[in-house]
Amino acid sequence: MKKKLSLLPTILILGLLSCEKNTITNQEAWKLVQGEDLLLNLDHRTAPNENYYQYVENFHGSESMVFHVRKDHSFKIYDLQSGQLKEEINYPVNGPGALPSVYGFYIHNEDSIFLSQQYHYRVLLTNGNLEVVDQLNLIPEGIKFNSSGYLPEESHIVQSTNFSSRFLPFINNGNFIFPSLYVGYADRTDYTIKGRIYTDYDLSNKEFHYRLPFPKSMQEKLWGGMLILNYGCYNPKTKKIVTSYSGFEYISVTSPSFNDTVKYFKATSEKFQEIRPAPKPYEVVEEEIDHYMNVPTFGGIYYDKFRDVYYRIGKFPKPEGYDGFKSDYLDPMANPRDWAIIVLDKDFKKLTEYTLKQPKDGIYFENCFVNKYGFYVAYVDYSKEDKLVFKGFVLEENQN
Repeated sequence: MKKKLSLLPTILILGLLSCEKNTITNQEAWKLVQGEDLLLNLDHRTAPNENYYQYVENFHGSESMVFHVRKDHSFKIYDLQSGQLKEEINYPVNGPGALPSVYGFYIHNEDSIFLSQQYHYRVLLTNGNLEVVDQLNLIPEGIKFNSSGYLPEESHIVQSTNFSSRFLPFINNGNFIFPSLYVGYADRTDYTIKGRIYTDYDLSNKEFHYRLPFPKSMQEKLWGGMLILNYGCYNPKTKKIVTSYSGFEYISVTSPSFNDTVKYFKATSEKFQEIRPAPKPYEVVEEEIDHYMNVPTFGGIYYDKFRDVYYRIGKFPKPEGYDGFKSDYLDPMANPRDWAIIVLDKDFKKLTEYTLKQPKDGIYFENCFVNKYGFYVAYVDYSKEDKLVFKGFVLEENQN
């Protein structure tokens, strides 16, 4: 007998207010081409599909990729130019200075690192040695929890951190704004009504608010634990937050104050069909995965400050040949799909798209970043999983 459960934990700890039709520019004027690759030589304790990582333009003097290797209670810093492990920062999980239950992280600068203790409804601010200097408690006053100790009573609305490597937090005017998830049941129709996308935390007075509702066309429908996930980026030039919804072909644009009208822009592939909600609640894991794998979906959106464009990851359906118990959210290398890399200009008009096919002897997966040379996507050859390759892509103007 199959056990009834949700793909993500039973709880997820983790309105079109205005809708602008996206005018398509001349897509033949631009193209995305392959550029130079970067290579990391991983040590025997760093997996290529570590779920918590961050590209840092300058960390301790070099362009770096930082991985949180949870099984070792350590942060490993790799130099992107040499490809070698250059530094390791360990932290205790017992005794003085212990940092238990750390998941996602965000490096604001070398001496300000935020750590997510999502199951404790808490964010820790540490210095560069991972010594705690402040604590952000995320439980609203008056909240009562059931006997489990971490699940609030059903009438209470609580959100926990969702520090994702595809969705970095940021600080704006003394407010720490980070992705969060409503602690509710993802297979209920009220999830997208009660839940919000962000938590807006005032670092000076310790007050916080939940911000940005789901688009109205997603509300009161069944999406499950995968299609209600969200990713995003912050554009410091325009001071706008751009949000990519895994189950929605539009992206949203809003200010960090969240007091302006939310604008929506279509950002999809012409090859994609509409993403359908589930017709009924899932009974078993396989039903959720079947639904998820048979519709297109979207990953992160990445701002390129050097070219003033955005890259949105779209994923094609994969109706067969997948594991019904795995997801590419919990394991980035699970159930690989072909991609559409959708390129948008600064006004969110589509410039071009690039179809990235999965090869037989390796896998592309969503560990992505942008630097002055282009847009990079993680790739691993199945026979060389200690070699993490970042395939480079460059936006070029056609000369025809």
